[in-house]
Order: sequence, then C-alpha cells, then structure tokens
Amino acid sequence: MLQIGYKVIVSTHSQVLLEFAWAFNILKESNAGDNALLELFDLKNETKNEALVKGIFQDKTIRTYFFENKDYKVKVKDISTLDPGNEDLAVADWGGLSSFASKANDIVATIAASND
Repeated sequence: MLQIGYKVIVSTHSQVLLEFAWAFNILKESNAGDNALLELFDLKNETKNEALVKGIFQDKTIRTYFFENKDYKVKVKDISTLDPGNEDLAVADWGGLSSFASKANDIVATIAASND
C-alpha cells in the first residue's frame, strides 16, 4: 500500500475516536500484531484486509491533546496515554469527556426510571 506521509488532525468530542486512540496505543505498546486491528474492526482475515493494516503499528502514531481554556488563554496538554489511573485529571478523565458521559448517563437513567 502506498504511504504518502500525511499528518491528519482531528478535532472531536467523540469518545469513539478516543477509545480507538487508546486501544491503538495499547495494542502498539503490547506488540499485539496487525491482526488485532482486524479483530477490533470485525474485519475478516483476508488478503485485502491484511494489506490494509500491515505494518500500521510500526508506521503510525496517534497522539491526543487536551485544549483547556483557562484565564483567557488556551493551554495544550498531551494526554496521549489516556490512562484512567493517571493522577492528572485531564489525562484520567480524557479531557472531561468521561465525566460528562457519566453525568449524562446518570441523568438519563434517573429520568427514565422516574418515567416507568
């Protein structure tokens, strides 16, 4: 497969993309092998799919950054480990997305339970 060398920057509030970044980096650090990505995306172990992911852990890097607006300034922090056990709340809470998702789930569950 042709590798052009582009850098892709994605700005999102999607937990799905953060889950992918987290899983990708864990799999890469664990030397999981290319087939782990096939499994992650429910792709059959076929030649065309193997070619799609071949060597991706050696060639690609995924970084995650948290942009915090503080005192009318934007501070940027690398939170690429996305480690939920990290003492830095920006890392552990994935830039606030985890706590927001938990809060939203709690509120919806409470409302749904009261409507039953």
